[in-house]
Amino acid sequence: MNDIEIISASAGTGKTYTLVTVLEEAIAHPTAPLRPEAIIATTFTVKAAAELRERVRLRLLGKGHVAAAQRMAAARIGTVNSVCGTLVSEYAFELGLSPEMRTLDEEAAAEAFEKA
Repeated sequence: MNDIEIISASAGTGKTYTLVTVLEEAIAHPTAPLRPEAIIATTFTVKAAAELRERVRLRLLGKGHVAAAQRMAAARIGTVNSVCGTLVSEYAFELGLSPEMRTLDEEAAAEAFEKA
C-alpha cells in the first residue's frame, strides 16, 4: 500500500467497497501488516465514516483477524473536520496552540482571515 492513497469518485461508484478492500488487505497483509491505529481516512459525512469503519471491522472479523478488528476503534476515520480537529487537539501543545477548540462566528472568521 502506498503511504497516501486517494480515492475520489461520485456517489454510488463503489468508493466504500474499494476502501474496505484496500484497508482490509493492507491490515491483513502477511508480511507487512498496516496497523489500524495508523489509518487516516476522511469522508464527507459522519454516516459514511461509521459505515467505512464498520465494514472494515466486519471484513476483518470474517477473516479471523479479531485483534486487528478491535484495533479499528483507534483508526482516525471521520469527516475532514473531525479528523483534523482531533489531530489539532491531540497535538495542540506541540503546535503551540490551546487544546480547547471553538468554531468561529462569521465576524471572527473574517477577522482571522484578514490577519492571515
